[in-house]
Amino acid sequence: MTTSGDRAPSSWRDVLIVFAVSVIVAVPLVAVRFPIGQDLPAHIETAAQILALWRGDADVAAQHVLHGLPWPNALPTMALAALMTVIDGLDAARLMTGLGLVLWPTSLALLCLRLGRSPLWALAALPTTYDLAFAYGFFHFVVGKPLWALVLAHAVDTARSSDVRKHAALAGLLPVLFCTHLLLGLSAVALCVVIVVIVGDGWRRRVAGIMSCVVGAVPALWWMLGQPSAPKDSLIALPLNEAISHLWANLGDIAPDESDSVPWLLATVVVAVAVVGTLVQRRVRAGWLQRDTLVLLSLGLLTLGFALLGPIRTAQASVVAERFSSLGVALLVLSVPITIDHSRRWQRLAVVAAGIVIAVVMAAGTTTRWRAFNHDEMGDFDALLQRIPPGTATATHFVRPLSVNGRFNVLWHWPKLVSLRDGVTDDSFAWRATCVVGLRDGATPPRRRALRANEPFSSKGLEGFDQLLVQGHDRRIDAAVRSGLLTPVLSTGVWHLLHINEPEAQGP
Repeated sequence: MTTSGDRAPSSWRDVLIVFAVSVIVAVPLVAVRFPIGQDLPAHIETAAQILALWRGDADVAAQHVLHGLPWPNALPTMALAALMTVIDGLDAARLMTGLGLVLWPTSLALLCLRLGRSPLWALAALPTTYDLAFAYGFFHFVVGKPLWALVLAHAVDTARSSDVRKHAALAGLLPVLFCTHLLLGLSAVALCVVIVVIVGDGWRRRVAGIMSCVVGAVPALWWMLGQPSAPKDSLIALPLNEAISHLWANLGDIAPDESDSVPWLLATVVVAVAVVGTLVQRRVRAGWLQRDTLVLLSLGLLTLGFALLGPIRTAQASVVAERFSSLGVALLVLSVPITIDHSRRWQRLAVVAAGIVIAVVMAAGTTTRWRAFNHDEMGDFDALLQRIPPGTATATHFVRPLSVNGRFNVLWHWPKLVSLRDGVTDDSFAWRATCVVGLRDGATPPRRRALRANEPFSSKGLEGFDQLLVQGHDRRIDAAVRSGLLTPVLSTGVWHLLHINEPEAQGP
């Protein structure tokens, strides 16, 4: 095990090695046009709305307002909007998501470097890259995970230093993280305090570090005080035994089969072999539970504890605490007191080789599923979007937004990509109070009442819309076509685009 003061060039080269290996996990985002990620298209829509507001689009500004900073979950979407000025919106989202995947193990490597471990050990935590947040398309969380780990690493430096600039940097990074993701920002404040208390050298540095955390939390507290009170029954937590039973699904069960278990099994083997090797070499120091190990163990247990005991639903969000499962497990993996002897090249090569195998297995299985999803369910969805006139309103109808290639409602938000053609649908994240783009007071966004069972489509139910985008096959659509209400335009994959005719164009 390297020591805290061992920051040799080889250690920094190991960080670059982790980065290079981690690039493999981004391969699925390059291999397909439409990634599986339930909420990702909705975040692209929000970015398109931000871009339209920046450009002074009167139609968008009449309905929407861009909230000022500090605002949670704002910075990634703003960065996405800026990137969309030069490349396609979906390509921009894939690029930023890929960077989040690659930088997560890299940021863990830097945390290892700060806490006396070989950066290569971060490769053992590679399976935490494809987690629940990745499967759900939680764009802000995926992009924010690396910054979360880097803030923790900086807190370690701050706790050991009396440099005012480092304390000021910590106080400044926490609001940035909050504006990247609310949950990541709030959790980092608490964990940074734990780091300062355990790692801090002397009570003065501990007090200074805690004050830096308090100052960094002020923007978040200011925002929270300005929000309406949540209903008393809005916080819903699971019993511990039920939360534990869901832990595997929250870690990486993102496929309908068991293929996601293979990377975790490989990582478990790597950890077991490393621990046995360390014991055989008798390289574990007598006082192995030193502060560097204790802080990682504490952070991991606290984070995993929140994932198991925290709320799974709040007034404005669902899937809340569960998304921290992978973060807690990653920290616990890093806390294992193992030795990677840099003087023995074969040890380093063995860890790197294992990391490559894990990354390849992860990328190969995911790419296979995503390619099937693109071929069977999306088809040439771009061609369908091109048939939608710019600036029009699209109603949606879902028969079954699930996919055999994923566990969640992965087809739910794809219609929102009409925003890339200045169009709108009958749903938007801007209608949620926590979104950085909100509705203006008195705004009346296009809404369509969901059909009840056996209720036919009617012109009254589609008033104000120009076309209907249907996922799946519904016999009521066939009836509406025969009656003259709808005219088929294009079908691709499981999607069907139909033009809504004027009432006088309909038959008797």
